[in-house]
Amino acid sequence: MPSFELPYADPCSIFPLFKDQPFSLFLDSCGLGRYSFILFEPKELIRGNPFPHLKKSLTKELPKEVNLPFVGGWAGYLGYEIETSLLGYYEN
Repeated sequence: MPSFELPYADPCSIFPLFKDQPFSLFLDSCGLGRYSFILFEPKELIRGNPFPHLKKSLTKELPKEVNLPFVGGWAGYLGYEIETSLLGYYEN
């Protein structure tokens, strides 16, 4: 997973450069935190019930050589369809 640190620039002015990349996502600290993240081209795209994939990924060890608060994991959104997955997940 490539990552790199850049000299400070307002993240809101940088994100438009990436907005047309596949599945781009902007996690903005709104000045309340030290980091903002721009993500795109996901390694994996999950459709349907995400919980089996999440459980499997939680058993993997995260890289230690990256000194950032977000070094891998899941970012994205869940739609209304997640309700059916939650119902089945909690019943089992």
